Amino acid sequence: MTWAGRTIAVTGAAAGIGAAVREKLLDEGAQVVALDRHDPGDPRVTYVRCDLSDKASIQQAITQLPDRLDGLANVAGIPGTHPAEAVFRVNFLGLRELTEGVIDRIRAGGAVVNVASIAGAAWQLHVAALTELVTSADYEAGLKWVVEKGPTSGTKAYDVSKQAAILYTKRRSHAAWQRGVRMNAVCPGATTTGILEDFRQSMAEGAIDWSERALGRHAAPADVAAAVLFLLGPGAAFINGADLPVDGGLVAGVALGIIDAQGGGNG
Repeated sequence: MTWAGRTIAVTGAAAGIGAAVREKLLDEGAQVVALDRHDPGDPRVTYVRCDLSDKASIQQAITQLPDRLDGLANVAGIPGTHPAEAVFRVNFLGLRELTEGVIDRIRAGGAVVNVASIAGAAWQLHVAALTELVTSADYEAGLKWVVEKGPTSGTKAYDVSKQAAILYTKRRSHAAWQRGVRMNAVCPGATTTGILEDFRQSMAEGAIDWSERALGRHAAPADVAAAVLFLLGPGAAFINGADLPVDGGLVAGVALGIIDAQGGGNG
């Protein structure tokens, strides 16, 4: 396919996986709207400042986005080294607020891809509680759930926020499909970005090194970006409501006992 003439909005586009998505899209000829707290300094993109922890910033960013889009890649996220409320604001509440604000601008045949994590793989065990959060009426109602019922540690908040992102993707995908828009999630394992050390600090001791030993390497940002582009594009035209692990088979290996789960903490 050609991406020429297609406009894709990418959150977290200044660094890490978001930057890799930005570069791949540009290499394919797409027009990229880069949403981030920091300007990526790339003259090839349209930069819109957006702080996903701040509802007002999100709403302001929405007013600056094009009237028509071909896709949205929600890549921005923060690790569990941050306070629990901040983690929920960025990883779920902000993601949902932005998505709901722009999804009606996405042309038929377009897609939304949410970058979650294999840390959210246990979402099916917590559907009742997660549904309360995911179906909360608005940003304020979701934040109320976070404050009153959410975990208080940043590490646990990271897991639950990613579970919520996966469940939101699955629930929202059906309504999106009715107007020709697909919504899927990509779930990376440990990835060599600038915040890998934060995950080493916030996850179970030895978990990051364990996953590297089990697989031989961590994911590169380009590995995850390739999956994002596939799900954004027409080659994935009948894939909807999926959560695609990009983890070298780590979760599958642990689930089947092929990979020893010593060190844990990644699922």
